[in-house]
Order: sequence, then C-alpha cells, then structure tokens
Amino acid sequence: ALTHIGPTALILSRQGLPTLTETNVSFEDGLSKGAYIVKKEKIKPDYTLFATGSELTLALEVAKELEKAHQKDVRVVSFPCFEIFEKQSKEYKDKIIKGDLGTRVAIEAGSEMGWYKYIGLNGIAITVNRFGMSAPANKIKEEFGFSVNAIIKKLV
Repeated sequence: ALTHIGPTALILSRQGLPTLTETNVSFEDGLSKGAYIVKKEKIKPDYTLFATGSELTLALEVAKELEKAHQKDVRVVSFPCFEIFEKQSKEYKDKIIKGDLGTRVAIEAGSEMGWYKYIGLNGIAITVNRFGMSAPANKIKEEFGFSVNAIIKKLV
C-alpha cells in the first residue's frame, strides 16, 4: 500500500494475534516482495510451509512440532501477495520457491486458488473452499482442520 500504484486492500483479522518475532524483517526485505522466508531450514527442508495472514502463526507452530516430535527440517514462507511476488526478479523468486523444498504445504483460511503454482500438483493445500459456516472461531478452525494436530496428521 505504501509503494504500490493501483488498488490495495488491507485485510485485517478480528482475532487477537501474537506479534511474531520471526517476522521482524524490514519492509524492503519482506512484505514489499510479496513473499519471504520467515524460518529457514537447518540443512534441507522435509517440508516447506507457505502461509499468509493469521495462518502464519499456525504454520510456525506446525514447523516447531514437526521439528521437535518428528525430527523434520522445515522452512516457513510468509506469502502475503502473489501479484507482488510475481513482479520480483527471477533470482529472488528462485531463492524463495525453487529447488528441492520437500513437501510443499499451503495453509490459508481461504480458497486454494492460486496456491498450486507454488506448491505443485503433489503439494498439500490446507484451505477452505466453501462458505456459510457460523460458529465460534475455534470450532470453525477445528472443523476445517486448522490446528497443529490436524495438519500434522495430514503431513506425517
């Protein structure tokens, strides 16, 4: 919104979210590029988790559990904007999404549309492709599989 010329939407969450120290990167190094690495793998990732918005916290929790309980190496990528990411240099895009990144997983409480370009046909999209559910947030998250345990079950 600060440097983009064209329509911009700021979509904010109603729920209280923690401040993530992992996302403490400058605007130029992170958000302005449309996607950036929040958590690097130690050697070679078994999983790369792509998340956006409030699901970034969940992705980091899943990564922590995969590493601790299952001895997996995990990369987490914050991916707030496909369009801005696509405008980056090939070198930058390759740094974020190219190579053997293990199983690629998109986590977004929204449509899976657009994610398969980045996770591939063998990737896993943990998304919501239907509307009309009304309940407390925690119940909806559980129903759609947006919990650490539900995601871990899909991955291991």
